[in-house]
Amino acid sequence: MRFRIGLLIAVSLLFFFDLPRQMVYFVLSPLYAPLTKLELLIKDVERMREEMDFAFQMSPFERRVFVNSPVYDNPYAPRYIVLPFGTLDGVSYGDPLVVISCVAGKVIRASSRNSVAITINNPSFSVPVYDNRSGLLSRVVGGNPPYMEHLLGQDIREGDTLYTSGLEGLFPEGLIVGMVGDTLFEEGGIVRREVIPACDLSKLNRFHIIRRGWD
Repeated sequence: MRFRIGLLIAVSLLFFFDLPRQMVYFVLSPLYAPLTKLELLIKDVERMREEMDFAFQMSPFERRVFVNSPVYDNPYAPRYIVLPFGTLDGVSYGDPLVVISCVAGKVIRASSRNSVAITINNPSFSVPVYDNRSGLLSRVVGGNPPYMEHLLGQDIREGDTLYTSGLEGLFPEGLIVGMVGDTLFEEGGIVRREVIPACDLSKLNRFHIIRRGWD
């Protein structure tokens, strides 16, 4: 008991006086950078594990091409991405571009060695979706920001999560597209709402291309 009280008093005095605090700082500060790098490494490993877990959950008729360090047309809100894989790697027109289970875009052109994809920030992008809470079907159209439209009075609320419905046959069902945001405008019984993408493309440099129908 006396030892615990003495230890408590010693620790209290250590942080009460300026000199001991400085000594502790100089002793521990060299450890800050390695600990920060270790934390980033742990996060990177966790992300790779999530990617592998999602890959194992895919249908046997789906294959994935891992894409590292793609080239953007705009690093902050990219509309086009040049990918270092092409038809020789099994990539073809319409293949979905995803980050783990989140929709990022789709391939619009593929040559033998590389391909070009449009992102969810591109006005030419669109994908059929369903509202996970209400089950209502809609379509997300690309842009900055992306948006969706629905009839006035339909049960679509801010904060609802939107998933791919799989109806067009390109994107498999159940990929996360984004979250319903603010109302942009209402006109003629049509409500247009902002869609907040599930992934921030400006902070990513790793993607997967889903190849459908490949053995």
